[in-house]
Amino acid sequence: MTGTIRVLVFSELEMISSLHHGSGEDCACTDLPVLRDSRRIPFISGNSLAGSFGASLEETQGTKWLHPINDTNQEALPSLVTFDDAFPVKDQQEALKQPIEIREQVTQNRETQTALQDHHFNIEVLPVGTTFCFFCRFDATDTSEAEAFIKTIKHYLSKGGKYGGKRNAGLGHWKANKCGIKQLDLSDPKTNNDLKLWLTKGSGYEWEGDWSKLTTDLAFDQTDEDKIPITPISQDENCWKMELTVEIRDGLHLSAGANGLPVKNKSDLRQARRYRIDRTGHITSNEFIDYGTSIRGRLRTAMEMLLRTHLIQKGKPIPKTMEILPINPTMASTNADLKTFFGFTDSLNKNGNMAKWAVEERAWIGSPIDETLEDHNRLDHAKQGTPDAPKIDESLEDHIRLDPITQHPLTGAKFDFSPIKNGKMKVVVKLPQDAEDWEKELIYHAGKLMRLNILPFGGKGSRGYLGTKIGTVKTIPSNSYKEGSLKEWLGNV
Repeated sequence: MTGTIRVLVFSELEMISSLHHGSGEDCACTDLPVLRDSRRIPFISGNSLAGSFGASLEETQGTKWLHPINDTNQEALPSLVTFDDAFPVKDQQEALKQPIEIREQVTQNRETQTALQDHHFNIEVLPVGTTFCFFCRFDATDTSEAEAFIKTIKHYLSKGGKYGGKRNAGLGHWKANKCGIKQLDLSDPKTNNDLKLWLTKGSGYEWEGDWSKLTTDLAFDQTDEDKIPITPISQDENCWKMELTVEIRDGLHLSAGANGLPVKNKSDLRQARRYRIDRTGHITSNEFIDYGTSIRGRLRTAMEMLLRTHLIQKGKPIPKTMEILPINPTMASTNADLKTFFGFTDSLNKNGNMAKWAVEERAWIGSPIDETLEDHNRLDHAKQGTPDAPKIDESLEDHIRLDPITQHPLTGAKFDFSPIKNGKMKVVVKLPQDAEDWEKELIYHAGKLMRLNILPFGGKGSRGYLGTKIGTVKTIPSNSYKEGSLKEWLGNV
């Protein structure tokens, strides 16, 4: 299976939502750091890139290209596709050596909707705009196989996707900005210089995002660089989705976590923000953080409430219902369908599965709201993170901690926080288009239940800051599932 044609593929992958590609290591500044090399530069591992690409292939194609087998003795052969680790473009690397964005999170008791004791944690993410240098090579046996790979990799890059952990909470969205492809004929070194070019300059080549350097280093020309233009494919392809319109009603505070030393005229408990880095490494932080994670937790709770109610009504004993749908998120359901739908984390060996449904990360848009909210809320909207972006009001609220018994103010316990007072966004929940009808109906009914606005959102609900209200709830495409499918499925549980 030795290839005679080597296809080189270069591209830039820009993050359009924050990325958590975890290292699994201990870190002094965060519970969940991102993966970095010995120079402290973050990167996406070649294994992750290969896994993402392989997941986009048909099974027979994936077996042939990524897991080839010697037909004679069934021994595994080297993959025909090799992915390098993807590092940020050179101008961003220095800025990204230190943690920029750390988000605070807490595990909630799904029965009481209160934070579990000692379940507070934070997570490091790489900011929106981080741009990685993608480089892979493919060994084809002939020109037809080379062309088939070029067509496939073009579709993969054009479609975009998600990398890293927390994907179903909206993190890890990427898009490809540019692509260059070059074919090297390694069959006969006497008739061309391709083999010499690869041995002297191509082997071990470090791609840093400099397109002009490719011309010098690997004899790229303008036709090579423009050979496969990137035309983005809608990420909604093959997706069923539900849209929730969300609006701040009585002030919303989403905690940004630890703030370090106090800053004059700045709140002690900051409002969480989303960071953004541009192509030159300049960092801004004027986007209020997404609401996707908060909505996702409430939506899961609403779905669980509906399912437990139906199960109990059908005569399932409460202990059995709790086995089918555990309150503890680290426990997997005993029902195979629910286990796949909700996902699970195995607390013993840290393995698990992502949930089948996902929520997109989107930034808050300030008032006055343009009627074309859909346009404003696009992930790659040109104005997001710029001075021209709509502003959201943020106020400074003074508070003081009280003794729980005497209700007298405690000495030195003054603090303040900054709730945001206005803003609007759309939260998008996605499922694969071929998902079961009962799964779509469950998500939609849970969205309608959330519209009752029973529970406060954010950390200061007990002080009257009720956070947000859910407005419209709609599915796209509409009427896209069989009504009653949820009860029909539950009848077999």
